[in-house]
This record gives sequence, C-alpha cells and structure tokens, in this order.
Amino acid sequence: MVNLGLSNAQAKEVQRRLARSWNYIDAIDGIAGSATRAAFKRFADAR
Repeated sequence: MVNLGLSNAQAKEVQRRLARSWNYIDAIDGIAGSATRAAFKRFADAR
C-alpha cells in the first residue's frame, strides 16, 4: 500500500495534526488511508 511516501511514524504525525484542526476522526495508525487523504485534501484546499 502506498502511504503517500511517508513512513508509518510520519503518517501518524500527519494524522495527529489533521485530527487537531482538519476534522480527521479516524484511527491514528500510521496508514494514510482514505480518511487521511480526505482530511489532507481539506487542508490543501484551504491553503
């Protein structure tokens, strides 16, 4: 599985940051799945 080019530790940190501010409510598991990508898209679209 492609993890957006991130290690699991990096993906967990991204998920933590997305959970704080971008409505990410899925598991913080280090796997950049569809919920991580959707929250990241909200972040990117707001920039």
